[in-house]
Amino acid sequence: LWERHLQKTHEESHCGGATIKTWANGNAAEYGAGHYTDIETCKTTCSMHAECAGFVLQESSGICSFWKAAPLDLKSKPGHVCFEKAGTV
Repeated sequence: LWERHLQKTHEESHCGGATIKTWANGNAAEYGAGHYTDIETCKTTCSMHAECAGFVLQESSGICSFWKAAPLDLKSKPGHVCFEKAGTV
């Protein structure tokens, strides 16, 4: 799924944008939940939700469930990686 979105990876960057704590379907997004430490799982989760423009990996904790809505607002931030769906900034 994620590959279809032609994602971009921004090293040493935070995605910015609005935080997604609840998905459009009403389910909890589990923003920042500690059990999201697998990049492929985060890619799949973000891909399943149209409102998810990208997510942030916090390298120190390995957590990648920091979901962001468009428009993204990339900021330089050491120790973070922004995974962005194409065409969402």
